[in-house]
Amino acid sequence: MNKADTNAAARRGASGAVEAASSQDSLSGRNRGTDLPEDWQLNGNVAHYFSRIINRLNLDLADRVRALDITAQHYRVLQILYFGDGITIGALRKRIVITLPVLSRVLDQMQQRGLLVRQSKPEDARYTYIFLTQKGVEAYEKAWPEARPIIDDALEGLTRSQLRTLLSLIQKIDGRINE
Repeated sequence: MNKADTNAAARRGASGAVEAASSQDSLSGRNRGTDLPEDWQLNGNVAHYFSRIINRLNLDLADRVRALDITAQHYRVLQILYFGDGITIGALRKRIVITLPVLSRVLDQMQQRGLLVRQSKPEDARYTYIFLTQKGVEAYEKAWPEARPIIDDALEGLTRSQLRTLLSLIQKIDGRINE
């Protein structure tokens, strides 16, 4: 296990399971909201679990790709462009789901590092298209083997059928809220 794996495992705890808050975690020891509907409580709140999962994956990803001198956001941009080069900033923003000012800063950083280029079509300069450079392609191809164990670890223990169901449900939710 490398340092990033060790750090990630330590943050998750030995079991990797979601742990309920105990009275040791709080000065008051109070547990409000037990009379609320289940989906309002943390243990029944899907958004809470989505947030926990995404935050954990992003922290682990940042740990894994830091040695490659890229951030988790850089990795996401590299990944999207690797599989769909030459898209507009607007299309990239829709896929990565971050604010335009943050995306602009990330793209500036990546362009300064030689990972991507921006181009406009001479006949229509209203749209800027983003392309990976060879250095950007190589950066993604180096980062992917570092990133893959994170998701493999997160999905460990799920059957192929469960994975297909999970992906189908996530795609359905994503299509509903991001389209």
